[in-house]
Amino acid sequence: MNNQTIKADAGKPRLTLVPPQIIYDIAEVREYGNQKYGDPENWRQVEPQRYRDAAFRHFLAYLKDPNSTDEESGISHLKHLACNIAFLTEFEIENQTVVPLMSVCPDCGGIGEVTRCDAARNREYVPCEKCMGRGTLLTKE
Repeated sequence: MNNQTIKADAGKPRLTLVPPQIIYDIAEVREYGNQKYGDPENWRQVEPQRYRDAAFRHFLAYLKDPNSTDEESGISHLKHLACNIAFLTEFEIENQTVVPLMSVCPDCGGIGEVTRCDAARNREYVPCEKCMGRGTLLTKE
């Protein structure tokens, strides 16, 4: 039965499509972090770039050895990667106006952190800090 007059849920996400294992995996890393730091919300005090760096480190470790675990926690690098991505997606929602991103300048090839335009603007050019070139065209997503 697909009658929206009985239950209006059209357009709502079907969370049952998410494989539940990722929820358990992230919870395992979060429990470890909560034991280590004593505050389940302390992750919000860390700047997003540190989570990008951590995610990248865990991703590279996973690619090198898919069965490897983090030395400190003993938890799979893949699970740590999932948790870091979860934090970053949460930051994306909370801070839609200013989200630091890594970008490559089309003029000099320099790599640096830029800021994505907020949802109210259509596009914005961010000058490259290295060459002060045209930088990156940021568009409304």
